[in-house]
Amino acid sequence: MFWAKCWRRKSPPHLSDGKRYWSRFLGGRGIVGYFGCRGLTFWTPSLWGIQQIECFQMKISDLSGKQWRVLLILMLVNFVNYVDRQIVFSLFPSIRRDFGLSYVQLGYLATAFTVVLSLVSFPLGMLADRISRRAMISAGVLFWSGATFVSGLAGSFRALLIARGLVGIGEAAYTPAGAAVISASFPRDVRARVQGAFDAGMFIGGATGIALGGIMAVAFGWRFAFFLVG
Repeated sequence: MFWAKCWRRKSPPHLSDGKRYWSRFLGGRGIVGYFGCRGLTFWTPSLWGIQQIECFQMKISDLSGKQWRVLLILMLVNFVNYVDRQIVFSLFPSIRRDFGLSYVQLGYLATAFTVVLSLVSFPLGMLADRISRRAMISAGVLFWSGATFVSGLAGSFRALLIARGLVGIGEAAYTPAGAAVISASFPRDVRARVQGAFDAGMFIGGATGIALGGIMAVAFGWRFAFFLVG
């Protein structure tokens, strides 16, 4: 019986959820194989007899430098995403006063973004599967940032309503592509933790956007708040 240890290597494209192991054993020879083990010890036949294979579950500390960069960039983009998304709510009192809006119209401002986001997320997700996801994310960030800046230039309720809808288009371009990048870049063993870190950027960004909007509205006016985050 030959004893061997396995450690992870990058999986090929057609086995993105699999695990690749390089087993070494007595005699200095090796064999490459794909096994579905998770922190288990098992025995598998080989050309040289029966091997004992020990496989170890990947930890978050095992991420490569490139994977850490991908995660940090996605967290940062998600942070900015939710700052731009949530900042409008703390600006409602100032916007209502300047445009003389009713509470129903303020509700339309919040709804316009959400409706557009829900309508275009699926088609933009299909597009992200066909083109570069990196390009899709970059285009989404530029688009929603520009739409947020334009929100500060709005001279009427209708113009502001359209601008907020455009923010929804930009953010709909990012969300499916970002989720796909996580699935493609991280193995299943750590994917839930990576998704948790990704979501943390989202919630921190949302809280920051609401707080920042209130501070900026009091100090400089609601238009400057949109200029700042755009």
